[in-house]
Amino acid sequence: MSRKLTSVAVAATATLATLAAPAVAMADETTTTGDQAGQAIAQAQDSVAQAQQSTAEANQAIAQASPTGVTEAQAKADAAAAALDTAKRNLDNAAAQQQTAANNQQQAQANYDDASKAQQQAAQDATDTADKIAAAQQAANNASNAINDANKAMQQASAGQSKAEAAKQAAQTAKDEATAESASHQKDADKAQTDIDAADKQTTDAQKKADQADTAISDAQKKAGRADADAKQAASDKAAAEKELAEAKKQQASTTGDKTKADEAVNAAQAKLAAAEQAEAKALEAKQKADAKVEQLSKDDGGLSDLAAKLEAAKKAAADAAAAQQKA
Repeated sequence: MSRKLTSVAVAATATLATLAAPAVAMADETTTTGDQAGQAIAQAQDSVAQAQQSTAEANQAIAQASPTGVTEAQAKADAAAAALDTAKRNLDNAAAQQQTAANNQQQAQANYDDASKAQQQAAQDATDTADKIAAAQQAANNASNAINDANKAMQQASAGQSKAEAAKQAAQTAKDEATAESASHQKDADKAQTDIDAADKQTTDAQKKADQADTAISDAQKKAGRADADAKQAASDKAAAEKELAEAKKQQASTTGDKTKADEAVNAAQAKLAAAEQAEAKALEAKQKADAKVEQLSKDDGGLSDLAAKLEAAKKAAADAAAAQQKA
């Protein structure tokens, strides 16, 4: 577009350099210059319209995006969206500046046309009047300068539009990164919660086993109590049998004549003592086994301690994931 605008300025200079040419030729040259400027302005307006359409489509796509995330990560995504809105406004401002430059260019072209008409009129009225020619030359120069200024403004507007597009792209990238980071932290949090649920279930199962173990311990303690009572009773029976044997032997020793009954009493007492000793030994063995069972069950918690440690580790992992999610 700047090349075509420069052509307009060159045409203006060429027109002023040929003031002595016929009026028809000068009119043809002015018409051609006006057509070229009109085409350049139309192309600039088309470019602005296309940029505005592209901006509208980009904004619509951004508005339809559905960010995901949680808490602080979502706040970052919202901030990125706000930056995106700012980029859109900058793009709109650039388009407005471009339109203003196009309007200024049209005005400059109109001024140039007026100057050309004044130049033609001056040539017709007094071809030998240097002042009028100089004034027309100055007006043409001013118009050419105005066209150049409009061209510079158009270039600046295009540069502003490119800058706004870059800012918009950067904002979109920041928004996408925030959304991805939020999704990653959410995945970690979900895994930690799954581990906690699994540890809770294992702990519940272990607690059931521990309750069953408590019941078994209680039963074993009852058996141990009965075994202890049996052992005490056996010891008492043994002491009574020993006493009875001692009495039988004493009676045997003091008996004169036929000692058959005394001997039978001693034998019976000895047999009773042997049975009492055997019963005591069995009772003591049963008591030892019952005590050992109670001790074993008391030491075994069914893995409850290990599962409790795993549960605490899972909870800590969940807390760490939540903290990372808030920092995102």
